[in-house]
Amino acid sequence: MNLTNEFNNHWIAGFSDADSSFQIKVVNRVNRSKPEIRLNYQIDHKNKDILLLIKEFFGGNLGYRKNQDTYYYGSTSFGSARRVIKYFDEYHLQSNKHINFLKWRKAYLLIQNKEHLNDQGIKKIIELIKYNGGIKIQFKIKS
Repeated sequence: MNLTNEFNNHWIAGFSDADSSFQIKVVNRVNRSKPEIRLNYQIDHKNKDILLLIKEFFGGNLGYRKNQDTYYYGSTSFGSARRVIKYFDEYHLQSNKHINFLKWRKAYLLIQNKEHLNDQGIKKIIELIKYNGGIKIQFKIKS
């Protein structure tokens, strides 16, 4: 197994077609009038070393689920999201996850343009996730 972080190829795209998810989360907080929008690109895998290399490449975090004996990589920062988008714009996903990525990317662009701060922008993001086609969606209410 090649354990270098030379990812200027389709390797992460192929790996992501198998083991990743693009998540858009809408979090309603009791003390806020507008929901918080969170974007997460996540990969679950048994091999921690591979995920560490991906973390070095994109930034993000690594965690462990003891009950599943599985590691997970997640990028929730917008800096990491920008690197993820740059990568997948060049090295396309080949499965239906490409459509999920495009919706996730659109949500990122709406947020970067600060459209998530108005009702119309939030509605656009909710429309993206309404027909989720595999995007993990969470509507949460937190205090």
